[in-house]
Amino acid sequence: MIQKNYKDKLFNYMFGREERKDYLLSLYNALNDKEYTNLDDLTIYTIEDAIYIGYKNDVSCLVASDEVLSLYEQQSTYNPNMPIRGIFYFSELYQKYIKTNKLNMYGSSLIKLPTPEYYVFYIGKKNVPERVELKLSDMFNDDTGVLECTATMININIGNNVKLIQKCKPLHDYSTFINRVYHYQEIYDTIEEAIDKAVNSCIKDGILSDLLSAHKAEVSKMLLTEFNEEEYIDMVKAEGIEIGKTEGIEIGKTEGVEIGKKKMILELISDGIITPEQGAERLGVSLEELNK
Repeated sequence: MIQKNYKDKLFNYMFGREERKDYLLSLYNALNDKEYTNLDDLTIYTIEDAIYIGYKNDVSCLVASDEVLSLYEQQSTYNPNMPIRGIFYFSELYQKYIKTNKLNMYGSSLIKLPTPEYYVFYIGKKNVPERVELKLSDMFNDDTGVLECTATMININIGNNVKLIQKCKPLHDYSTFINRVYHYQEIYDTIEEAIDKAVNSCIKDGILSDLLSAHKAEVSKMLLTEFNEEEYIDMVKAEGIEIGKTEGIEIGKTEGVEIGKKKMILELISDGIITPEQGAERLGVSLEELNK
């Protein structure tokens, strides 16, 4: 869904802003075993129209020292279709890169492009492996396609990918904060209470304390909106499944009645109680169809 009026996810709010480039550089270093400290090496690339279900859904950056174009996304539901979204995003990002650097892709000389990398950070309630490679080619009808895009999904729930998370304190703190929200959801009646408790406990324990102390109301509202919309989407899915089940049962009943009717008429014909012509008439078919 493409929208101009979007809401930030907390992940994007943390890692996708110029004023928090240190968070994004820390994440890049952890993923690539680097130790860069110069924030000028990193350029945040944005796709203004890359909006999914009302949220600005990507964090992308260009690291000049490595000539790497990185795309990061956060998901709270398992989605095997991330590679096709990656294709859309990278197309936009490379167009922007080519235009910004005034590259001539119609010339006779080979232009050089930064190497892409694509990571999806999963933090949700579904039990998924620590790392999963999602490939575009798995979506094709056969393996003869000429396109490929690989999204590496990384589970950042507590207890997963510990070494990676320990290398990036902002990612560690983000994971801890969201998992505390999930934990308090099991204790308190409302998501508002769960978020408020998670925020206060994290501030007390020095987890995202600067961000949460300075922007408590903003972060709480952002997270509340995000969780409520996720819950709404899950509810719609569940309702759809129930409707499908109900409709399936009704269809089954209708088909059962029809089969029973046919069986009964065939038995009446077999017992000589009615003629084949009468049976065909009752079933609304021709005598030839009845014989078949």
